[in-house]
Amino acid sequence: MELLEFSDELLKREPQEFDFEKDNAKEVCDKLFERMKELGGIGLSANQVGLNMKIFVFGDGEALT
Repeated sequence: MELLEFSDELLKREPQEFDFEKDNAKEVCDKLFERMKELGGIGLSANQVGLNMKIFVFGDGEALT
């Protein structure tokens, strides 16, 4: 998952709704938390790393539940 440039077209569109019934929320959140920590951030939206879904994570990344 690469952080997209600010001018990327995906960031200009509204992301698709996240389907908690069909999509694996834990897997997606774990990957987002991992990437957020690698980038040294405190929050990360899925569309910032090229995933067209309306979900984000935030926090210090220490306590994953």
